[in-house]
Order: sequence, then structure tokens, then C-alpha cells
Amino acid sequence: MAMVIRVASFTRPLMMLYRTYSAVPTVPAVPADLKSVVSSLTSERKHVPHWYLYDTRGSEIYEEIVRASSTYQLWNHEYTLLQTHIKDIVGNMPSSTMLVELGSGASSKTRPVIEALLERQGELTYVPVDIATDYIREVSRELEREYNALTVEPFGGLYMDGLRHLGGRPEPKLLLFLGSSFGNVQIDEQLPMMKEIRARLKVQDRFLLGLDMNTDREAVIRAYRAEFTRCPWLDNFIDHLNKDFEADMNKMTFEDTVDFVENPADGDTPSYVQQYLRSSTKQRVQLRKLGVTIDFLAGERLYLSEGQNYSCKYSEHQVRRLAEKSNFAVEGFWVNEEAKYCVPSQPLMLEGQVLETVGSTEVVGVTVQNDLRWNLHVSNMISSANRKLYLLRRLKRFGVTDLTTVFTAYIHRALEYATPVWHASLTAKQSASLERIQKRACKIILGSCYTSYETAIETLNLCTLTDKRVSICHSPHLCSTPSSGTGYLPSAWTSLSDAPVILSRSIPRSAELTNSLSG
Repeated sequence: MAMVIRVASFTRPLMMLYRTYSAVPTVPAVPADLKSVVSSLTSERKHVPHWYLYDTRGSEIYEEIVRASSTYQLWNHEYTLLQTHIKDIVGNMPSSTMLVELGSGASSKTRPVIEALLERQGELTYVPVDIATDYIREVSRELEREYNALTVEPFGGLYMDGLRHLGGRPEPKLLLFLGSSFGNVQIDEQLPMMKEIRARLKVQDRFLLGLDMNTDREAVIRAYRAEFTRCPWLDNFIDHLNKDFEADMNKMTFEDTVDFVENPADGDTPSYVQQYLRSSTKQRVQLRKLGVTIDFLAGERLYLSEGQNYSCKYSEHQVRRLAEKSNFAVEGFWVNEEAKYCVPSQPLMLEGQVLETVGSTEVVGVTVQNDLRWNLHVSNMISSANRKLYLLRRLKRFGVTDLTTVFTAYIHRALEYATPVWHASLTAKQSASLERIQKRACKIILGSCYTSYETAIETLNLCTLTDKRVSICHSPHLCSTPSSGTGYLPSAWTSLSDAPVILSRSIPRSAELTNSLSG
């Protein structure tokens, strides 16, 4: 009897609790891929995983920013390095190589590698790995339309998940990790990641790693902050967060802030950028979808990366030590030439004032270097043209039919600007790099109808860029064909080479590291 009473008295409050809690609305389950976002936002050090910034729209905005920016030059430097050293990069790869890229994004810098491998082996499988699944699927479809012999197998997910996914594939691999994306990985996770990459590659494979070597504080801060009152990429992140969680985060009450932390160049820890949103006032953000509230104090930071580093900047010592400690052997190491500089022994004075030294200057749209070469001018033309080719692809997607007129009026003319000044001093390699712009344009315009460059320019009523430049030049003295030499000014200008040359502040540096594997 006593037991029955106890059970009855215990059951009543249980039933009351059940009725009370069964009336509460069910909180939607958080998708597995967003759980880390919630835990990051509610942690003591509030932050968001770096990958969360790269939804489809975020990836598109980022691509637009890095290709058009006048201060953030990493994209331009890296693309130029790839074009310049492409034969060294692919030259020793087996004929059946598979191309794999971690953090591929728009694959905009990958095209020179794709073209070189297709030319070398006839057909190619390319596996882009990126967190923005829908975005890389769209990019993959565009690439397959542009290159008939290319098969693209996009993998939507994290870097190492993509590499593990390919573990059973027997093909030799050329693995790309460009755009300084590796520098966004937490510093304490960089070496373990490199070791796992090494463990998953075979002796026949190669690993091409792009790293940012600009450690000049002023240049770095300017690169990240100079062009925007508000960064549209970070505003998109807030829009993305509000949409995913039905949140009410107000982008106007958070300020984009950049710091630079310098570490000794001869140590193993790289310098790095810290980027975060700073709350301008005490405020509360509600994630209504989850019933979660996040309080921010005035001045509190929301970091845009898991660790302290948003983007690492390396010295050559640090790059080589990283390769050594992860059991890679350095097979090639390339740095953009415009980063190299020295200081004259005597400053140049004008009316008692020291003139600022520069490595290059722009004169009516032509970039003139202190060593009287045209590397920078050609690089700038190629970078500008590549940004415009991206527009050409977009116009084709939207159904614009007269793309040849767009190309000749908008892109072709830019490649001809001031031709008599620099044409005669182009190296053969520079001339070929410029010609590839028109070749890519032909592939975009003709799509699956493209068979060869010679046929394409005849079909589109174009001529080669070299022939066009020669026809523009009026003086035979300036119209000599591009040489395989050093690329100095035309001989008509050689008297300038005796003038004092003032050398520059460092221009932001980037480096490419390709690694062979220790057996």
C-alpha cells in the first residue's frame, strides 16, 4: 500500500511536467555543418569559422575584390608567377596527372595550369575542393564548357576532407593550394595539416603552395583596409548569418578592424593579420531560429577566424622550415620580381627635399620600372584583361551574343594601349602571355565550337596580338619583333639607362613553393 501511494504521488508532478514542456515549441535542429558556427558565436572568444565567410555570394564578392583591388595585389602577383613558371611547374609531371586544388573558389588562377596540362597530355581531370558547394559546381560547368577535354569533379567540403576523398585514386596528382589560403589555417594547425598532406601524397605527386610574403605593416594594413568604408564581403557575412539563423545582427553597429602582429623573420612563427568586427555599442543579437541570444559589450570583438591569425605572412626562412618539418623537399621557390628592391647609397635631393624612392611609376597609363623593364606593365595589362574576361564569361551566361564586339572594344584595345612605347622590348615569354589572353577570349566566345587558335581568329575576324601591335607601330625602329632577351626599353630610349635610377619601397610579395616528396 505504501508503495502505491508513493508511486501515485510521484506520478502527478511528472504528468504536470510533461504537460508543461510538451506545450513549448520544438526548436529546429541545427544542421550539422552549422553547429560549429553556433558554438563559435557563443564561445568566450566570440568568432566565426573562417570557411563560413565563403557562401556562394561571399565567394563571388571575394573574387571580385581580389581581382579588382589596387591595394591587395596577391591575386595579380600569384597569377603572374603561375604564368611565368608554368613549364617548371608541370614539366616533370607524368602524362596522366590529375589536378587537385584546395580552396579553388572561381578557379581563376588555375586556368594557366589547366591549359598547360591539357596541352601536355591531351585530357585532364580536375578536382576543385571548396566549402561553397553550389558555387564550385557552377564554376565547374563553366570550365567544362570552356575546355572540351577537361573533366571536372567538384568536391564541396573542407580542405582535408577533399584530399581524403581522393585517397583511393591511383593517378599522379598535382595538388594546388593557392591564394595564401593556407595562411588562413590556425597557426598551431598548419604543421599538422602539412604533415597529413605529405602522408596522403606519393613520391610521384607534387604540391604547389602559394604563400604571402609581404610583412610590411603599412602595406598589409593598406591592402586590407584602404578601398572600403565598409567591406561588402563582410557585410555579406552578416546577411548570411541573419538568413541562416533568422538573426537580427545590425551590420551598421559593427566596425571592420584590422591589426598586424609581427613575429621575428628568423623564428618559426609567421607574422599575421588579425581581422575582426568590433561592436560599436552594447547590444544584443538574437538567433530567433534557435532561441539563442548573444550579448556584445561596446568594443567587444567578433573574430573572423578560429585562431588568432586571419592571414599569415611568411619569411623565406619560415617557408623553408615549414617544408622541412613536414618532410617535404623544396624543388622550386619563386618570388615575384617586383618585390625585390635595394636602397641607393645617396638620396636624391630636389630643392633641399629628399625625393621619395619608388620602384615603378605610372605615366599616362604606362607603368615604367626603375630597371627599365616592362614586367610590371605587362603584368598589369594581363591582370586587367583577366578581370575583364570574367565579365565576358558572365555576359555569355546572360545570353549576350555579340561577344566579339565586347572583346575588341573593351579588352583588345586595352592590350594595344601605348604599343609603340613597349612592344619592341617585349620578351618572347611576355608576348606569349599576352597572346594567351586573346586565346582564352576565343574559347569563351566560341565555346564547344573552338578547335584551334588559328581557326578561331579567322572565324572571329581577328589577327594575332603580335601582328596587331606591329601594324600599330609606325617607326620601323620600334617595330622589331619581341626578343628572347632581357626586355629593356627600345634602343631609341637606351640613353635613359645612363640616368640615375632610384629604387623603390618594397611592393607586396607573394611566393610559390613547389615541393617534391622525400621518398
